[in-house]
Amino acid sequence: MRSIATALALVSLLGLAACGGGSGGGDTPPPATQPGTLRTIALQGDPAPDGAGDFLAFPVSTPLSCAAGSWGAFVADTTGDGQVAYVVEPDADLVPVFAQGDPAPGLGSGQIDGIGQVWIGEDGRLVAWIGVVGNAGGVNEGLVSALVDGGVVSEVEGLAYDTMSTPVGDFEGFDSTYAFLRDDVFFFRAETKTATGLWKVDVDGTDLEKLVASGDAVPNGKTVIEVFAVGVGGNGSQYGFVAETTG
Repeated sequence: MRSIATALALVSLLGLAACGGGSGGGDTPPPATQPGTLRTIALQGDPAPDGAGDFLAFPVSTPLSCAAGSWGAFVADTTGDGQVAYVVEPDADLVPVFAQGDPAPGLGSGQIDGIGQVWIGEDGRLVAWIGVVGNAGGVNEGLVSALVDGGVVSEVEGLAYDTMSTPVGDFEGFDSTYAFLRDDVFFFRAETKTATGLWKVDVDGTDLEKLVASGDAVPNGKTVIEVFAVGVGGNGSQYGFVAETTG
């Protein structure tokens, strides 16, 4: 696997998604504010925050996200804590939020075994896909969230886990390719034992709702068999999807 052996860096676009930062140690430079400004936020071999050891190489598939207001997020492998999900605050500080071995939020048993894609909002809200081991109920993966403000992590929640019951069967897996954080609502494509579909959930873990799934009627009088690609508008008020239907 090819790796970015030197650094993880993000570029600001018109000052809206500037994700500045230091390398995890030493003096912190000011956040990027000019269009096209490039800042290094993590270097392979540099110390990771909070005693997590050193940063390992950043694969070309490193999960990362940016949001307006100079927020950023990424997942890094470290020598001490394994995989860690970090938030890059507007002042360029790196804040560890979820780490391999942490308790899986809201389950009562089980630990985070790995961290996949991450999504960051312009208020410092992070959503992450996690793998789970050691859960008494057989949970293997889930979606979790937390709020970062001034270096403090709070409002840690479990949003959805496989085995969770829905009106169309228990969740079996979550598709991070089709997932969207819109303000305080997270939209995601998922599979259940009997269906595929698009769901939404508030970032505090409440109001989980199916928007469309296998078995639903569509305006042409046909019925959805399987939901494939989905998209969500900028403010979350509109969504679209590609589906196989009857007929």
